[in-house]
Amino acid sequence: MPRRRAAAAAMIAVLAASALAACTAPVAVDGEKPADAGVQLFQRPWTSIAEECESTIGPAGFAWVLTSPP
Repeated sequence: MPRRRAAAAAMIAVLAASALAACTAPVAVDGEKPADAGVQLFQRPWTSIAEECESTIGPAGFAWVLTSPP
């Protein structure tokens, strides 16, 4: 049982770290926006994803958005 708890804690730490990484805007180098950074937006309506892309994600320099399957 302690191994399962340790494994669960490790998995939670990995997921939390990846969630934080997904929320950070890409860093521009020499004033250029990176072309390969993306963000994952699962379980959100496509219309709200489109609005977010136009108002925030695109201007921040993200190149792609991963969405839930239709």
